[in-house]
Amino acid sequence: MKPKSTEGMLKYFMIPAIFFILITRGSFAQYSPIDRCLLDSLYRIKPHETRVQKAEIYLELAKLCDTNQEKSFNYILLAFRISVLENNYAIRAISRLAMGNYYQNNRKYVQSQEYYLAALKIYQCIADTNGEMSVLAKIGILNRNLKNYDKALSFFQNGLELAQKTKSQSMKGKFHHLMASTYQQMNDWVKSMDLYLEAMSDLRKIGDKINELEVQDDFGTLLMDQKRYEEALDLFLQIINTSGPENGFEKGIHYTRIAHIYSQMKDYSMALQFDKKALKERQKVNATDAINSSFINIAGDYYKLGMPDSGKIFMDMGLNLAHQYNRRHLIENGYRQLYQYYLNTGDYEKALTNYDRYVRESEIIMQERNKSNISILEANQQIQRIQESEKLLLKENEIKTLNIGTQKYQFVFAQVITIGAGVFMIMFVSMFVFNRRIRRKMQEMNTMLSGEIIEREATERQTSERERQYRFLSENSGDFITQSDSRNKRIYASPASVRVYGYEPDEILHKSSYDLTHPDYYAYAEANFKEMIESRSSRQLIYKAIKKDGAHFWAESAINPLFDPNTGAFKGMVGVTRDIQERKDKEFEIIEGTRQKENLLQEIHHRVKNNFAILVSLINMQMGQSKNKRLLQSLTNLQLRIRTMALVHEMLYRSEDFENISFPDYLRSLASVIAGNFNRRDIMVTFEADDTVIDIEAAIPLGLIFNEILSNAYRHAFPNNRAGNIGITFKSDPEKRMNTLIVKDDGIGMPTDVSLDELKTMGLQVVRILCKQIEGALKVKNDAGASFIITFKSS
Repeated sequence: MKPKSTEGMLKYFMIPAIFFILITRGSFAQYSPIDRCLLDSLYRIKPHETRVQKAEIYLELAKLCDTNQEKSFNYILLAFRISVLENNYAIRAISRLAMGNYYQNNRKYVQSQEYYLAALKIYQCIADTNGEMSVLAKIGILNRNLKNYDKALSFFQNGLELAQKTKSQSMKGKFHHLMASTYQQMNDWVKSMDLYLEAMSDLRKIGDKINELEVQDDFGTLLMDQKRYEEALDLFLQIINTSGPENGFEKGIHYTRIAHIYSQMKDYSMALQFDKKALKERQKVNATDAINSSFINIAGDYYKLGMPDSGKIFMDMGLNLAHQYNRRHLIENGYRQLYQYYLNTGDYEKALTNYDRYVRESEIIMQERNKSNISILEANQQIQRIQESEKLLLKENEIKTLNIGTQKYQFVFAQVITIGAGVFMIMFVSMFVFNRRIRRKMQEMNTMLSGEIIEREATERQTSERERQYRFLSENSGDFITQSDSRNKRIYASPASVRVYGYEPDEILHKSSYDLTHPDYYAYAEANFKEMIESRSSRQLIYKAIKKDGAHFWAESAINPLFDPNTGAFKGMVGVTRDIQERKDKEFEIIEGTRQKENLLQEIHHRVKNNFAILVSLINMQMGQSKNKRLLQSLTNLQLRIRTMALVHEMLYRSEDFENISFPDYLRSLASVIAGNFNRRDIMVTFEADDTVIDIEAAIPLGLIFNEILSNAYRHAFPNNRAGNIGITFKSDPEKRMNTLIVKDDGIGMPTDVSLDELKTMGLQVVRILCKQIEGALKVKNDAGASFIITFKSS
């Protein structure tokens, strides 16, 4: 089925496509022996008499060569070239979709989205709902990878509505699955769970067991994220028991997840049993990466079971393979397991050695992750710049529309003047004939005619002078000015073509737009050309161009379309192009400088956190070598203070804001650390806090104050294992710019015969000093327990 307006499609797609064909013709005439073998095999099993059938074979070859991205892309271009020649919109849409996949695999997200959108428009034109749904899924997944979750959900919702409209149960299940996994990444577990259940219901209705098992598998990971281990364990065992025969790779994944659940439940014997089952299944299919992972998992189970000799055998095999194939995440996991084992056994020297290796691998992985995040950030910024450019073009279009209206009134006024002048001339001739016998009148008429001749000559001189000025400006302008006719053939080129492109004006007249544009921006140029014709307004493009010597540079072009004022037909366009490479270089330098500063600040917080962790480990070593209770208590207090400061840097390191942290989150984390240190399950801690952020200058002293007060409550408020409650309240008053932190317990309270000023403990001295540092006030109430109230100003 062809589009409703074939003429319109030809108008906007054929002209750019023909240029593209002329450029790519002859690029893929030769095949390697392997390619020729594949091609001959496909010819034997598939029809290939027509060009369209050959295009389908090229697309099949592109899939077979997916490991060689460039070769695969060449076959896609061949198929696209045939689709343009044959005017086959179905093949063209498939080719556009494949190009989008190619650019996404190469992390060129902007180009990928452009090709996906182009494929979507073609599928909509030819009313191919299945193709339209597949592209909506691709665009949604692309935006999810770019962490644009709202946009991703919007595309998935459009696909779901289309699936409901066409009553496609399988696509309903697919879009419910995609939306569920997106909400899972957003940590919205309630919506994610509901959508997973709907996806399984959709697929169960049509008996699609394969995709239903895939949804169940992801649902199991959601249960693991929520720490609902018993339910997740039952689900994965059910998948293994009911899925029937499946390949060893899938079974290995399920066994590994079951082992992970048992490990979280501290049943290391069962974890070891299922990790061994996973290894056996993976060895059947020779999945080297997965086998490597199983070695390290089994080693970790042995170490946790206190069987270091067996653990060392598997750990050595796992680390050797991981180092051989540079599998960083497995190396990090292995050293982490060794560090934890030696730390628990008290061998601090080996623990410190393996901790150093673990930290080094973690830093490398974090750097690689940062690079990926930066590429995603740059893609989002580029998409945002494109959208902002489109908004500016819309504004310029409105201004242009107003100018066109004014020109129309001027044109009407000129017509009226012309008609009036014609009538006047007729009257003048009539009067001249009527009064020609009168000499005086003849002389007056001759004088008038002489004046008109003089005025005409002056007008011609002015016109000639203006033409000379315009030509002077054009020939001496630093920007390249060009004019094209309705067939996009250049009819004028200014001398600035030599400075901008390296071509003489006569040479560039024979060059098409595609000869001067980088291939990555063909789709961008086509889309803007189409919008320019449809909106009948100017466009401003920023893209990569190609000089005569093949060098690439950033260019900016302002294109104004020309239309026949009577018929409205497209007559051509005028373009002004300038080299903006220097401006772009400065922009990139600014972006790179900002990124380096952010990375440096993040690295500083990371290293400070690691240094604090080393201090805690060294104190642990010192505590293991001393039996002095007072010294041990002092070292424990010191550890808590160090962890209090380290937690600030850890939260800054994980936050996108490197100067401020969420104070309620900080207090919760710090309370959890202190509670874990004292391990008093009979003491309940309640928490109530207003949401606010504070900077590092206030966070560290406030954290130390909170640490001293809460630790003091655990030590003294509930003696002899007495049960009790500790309430933590934080209130923020933005209008008064004041904050209040209250720590209250219902324990035995403070001694009634001793005032706060008489208490000389180190902890309270620290609290007083730090309160002065933040310009805060400390109050203590001794009513049904002890209450510490700290008030301080907001930063």
